[in-house]
Amino acid sequence: MTDGRPKAVLSNSRLGPFPGAFRRDLERYLNQGGLLGTITYALVYLDTGDERTAARAASIPTNLFVASCLHDDAIDAPGEGAVGRDGPAEGAVGDATRGNGADPKAFRNWRITVGDVVYTRILDVVETLPEEFETATVTDQFRTIAYGQLDEESATHGDPTMAEAVSRVEQRGSVWGELAVSPAVAGGYGGTELDHVSAVVENVLFVLTLVDDVEDVPEDLANGVANIPVLVADADPDDYSTTAAFVDALVDSDVPDRLDDVVERHETEMEASAHRFVESTDHTPLELVDALARALEWYREAACTVPLDETVPPERQANVRDRLAGDEADREAVLSELLATFPLRVREPESIAGTATEVPTDQLAPVVVGLFHVSALVDSAMTTDLDAALDSLRERAAVVE
Repeated sequence: MTDGRPKAVLSNSRLGPFPGAFRRDLERYLNQGGLLGTITYALVYLDTGDERTAARAASIPTNLFVASCLHDDAIDAPGEGAVGRDGPAEGAVGDATRGNGADPKAFRNWRITVGDVVYTRILDVVETLPEEFETATVTDQFRTIAYGQLDEESATHGDPTMAEAVSRVEQRGSVWGELAVSPAVAGGYGGTELDHVSAVVENVLFVLTLVDDVEDVPEDLANGVANIPVLVADADPDDYSTTAAFVDALVDSDVPDRLDDVVERHETEMEASAHRFVESTDHTPLELVDALARALEWYREAACTVPLDETVPPERQANVRDRLAGDEADREAVLSELLATFPLRVREPESIAGTATEVPTDQLAPVVVGLFHVSALVDSAMTTDLDAALDSLRERAAVVE
């Protein structure tokens, strides 16, 4: 049995003490995967009002994300040593090997074995869900993710067009978006409005992946992978004397503007999908905020490894509450600040802020503070801004050289 807390894996005594670098990776995946679970929790709670069922359902996409990331690490590990972007995987075979590189077998063993253990926690949770829960709805998503991994392998060694590359990234985002809502669908919770939630997640993940691809251009070129920015450049990297020369030409061309157009399309669709969800749901803004507050609390207690006070100090939390309790201008200013920290640009912040005007401060404040926490975590884990990614691209190209 399991209590539905994904981060309980960190204290599993049977797994023994984790090597430092591995534990940092595991914590990062819990922090990221827990965000999918937060969506699941809110959707299930809206329909059931049952916190235990919501928590158990939320652990499913969280644990699958963690297991998938750990297995991806094992797949991507170099054969002659577990050396990643930040150097050797510190301590992958214990303190005796720190500073001397890592045993590739141990590197893979930790990630495959712990990934498998995390996966079994999903099986434990499914057994505790209501009888009407349609397990096949969720396992179908598991298989789709697995098939996508194999498709990605074959596509990596092909010669994709720009449209094909964009489609692949959209499909990856779509799979995880559907996974976030699949436990709600499996339990018969909600209706067609769940499609809009899935679309929000899909477009968020697309933009974050594209921004990450921009930063990864030098490494992807070294590995023979043509990602979206390279395909947009419509030039052969082999025609340039160095990777840095190709990157300089890419950044100085119209590629950044063309990439921004792609990002803008997905940001617009993300925002439109969010509006469609609010318009189509039978739940009131107060009910939506209450469910989100409970979901964010679950995230902090069950999945996230970074304390709230670390990213949003108590004095700032108090300031947010005071300003939300102030006049309309103060409240709108706080909500605008929050939307400005969101990983994607929100083009009509006033319409979203307006949805929260009828929510009492004592119910709205925990959500706003919780979302500031989430935004800080996302910013610390990855670059979320296209311009920032382009700025750092030249530096990374020089490192590869």
